[in-house]
Amino acid sequence: MSKNRFSDYRRDKAYKSKYKYVYKYVSKKDHSISFRAQPIVKGIGKCGAMSFETERKAALFVDKVLIGKGAEPVNILNRK
Repeated sequence: MSKNRFSDYRRDKAYKSKYKYVYKYVSKKDHSISFRAQPIVKGIGKCGAMSFETERKAALFVDKVLIGKGAEPVNILNRK
């Protein structure tokens, strides 16, 4: 199994992230942990998913995608 394929991971549904649109995934093979960011923009839908090593990096990615699409950030960043 390749570490880069999303199908090699399963979502940890017992874990609740403090950030919106960030989910914890655990590898089926070696039980390594990654955090997946899957932002959803109103009127556009899902804007792609990416995996990150930390929950904070995933939350920053979500905010940057939302700002890029013209929506308000929801996690860490603030619009000036």
